[in-house]
Amino acid sequence: MRIGWMLMLGVAVLSVTATGIGPQEVDRFRHVVNDVAFSPSGESLAVAVQGGVQLYSVPDWEHIGDFPMPMQHVYSVSFSSDGKLVATGTGGRVDLWEVATQEKVGSIGPFLGNVMAAAFVPDRQQVLIGTASGEVVLWPVGAEVPVWRSDEGHTSFVRNLAVSVDGTLAASSGFDGTVLWNLETGEIVHVSTRVRAWTVTFSPDGFLLIIGTGKIVQAWDTSAWLEIFGERRHGLWHDGCIWSVAFAPNGSVLASASQDHTIRLWDPLDGRLRATLEAHEDNVWSVAFSPNSRWLASGGGDRRVFVWDLHDWEG
Repeated sequence: MRIGWMLMLGVAVLSVTATGIGPQEVDRFRHVVNDVAFSPSGESLAVAVQGGVQLYSVPDWEHIGDFPMPMQHVYSVSFSSDGKLVATGTGGRVDLWEVATQEKVGSIGPFLGNVMAAAFVPDRQQVLIGTASGEVVLWPVGAEVPVWRSDEGHTSFVRNLAVSVDGTLAASSGFDGTVLWNLETGEIVHVSTRVRAWTVTFSPDGFLLIIGTGKIVQAWDTSAWLEIFGERRHGLWHDGCIWSVAFAPNGSVLASASQDHTIRLWDPLDGRLRATLEAHEDNVWSVAFSPNSRWLASGGGDRRVFVWDLHDWEG
């Protein structure tokens, strides 16, 4: 994986428009779509909007339930590894919901600022939390105190979080840059304050941290904190700020979503732009892959959610 990314430095990338992918519109909402997430089984899709989270079945995209939060801005949604719980980030707290009953079963908080990001740690009943006040917190479900909490990494709001698949590393991004954390101890592994970072994700093998910073997609080697690429001339860029990045679980493709209303699909081996997906009419705030890497869901400022079928696509 790392060698492949190094090869992209001399690659010239041409823009293409995807054919044979879709999209299919899941629904239209009254408010902006802030986040989308698939369940670990791949049987449902969660959509976070003002007023709560909506659930849809896969692959027929029928509405099957909701977690109501009247008048609340829901900034993030995350499933536990066993698919039994959903964590939602909202105004000053994380709410925990039981998927089977669609009932609220607990909360974590309160916090000083809005919870902009909340993510379950793989294979653990723990939630990593990032707040508008700059705190990053690891909190076990049902506990009265966190494993650790820190306000040292960020001086401004935390917009996005990512946890490596093996649960050893975490990354947080915000207006003041990116922080890499030891997830067990809460110790800071590395801080990059050169540029603001709106979104982060780890590659499935954990070797790379992908960062959406401005209009550029950056990749960093997490073992040595070596920037593999991150300049416009390397080709991985949008015409607007990048709000969300996601790796397909099988490692076959990287998706980035942008202020320019598009989603771009990149080859993780050579950095080639494989497709530009166009359907949204406003900022694309979130993208997420299904566990089998077939479906890509996107939600945006146009209050719409689309799904893209990558099953038979060859970009």
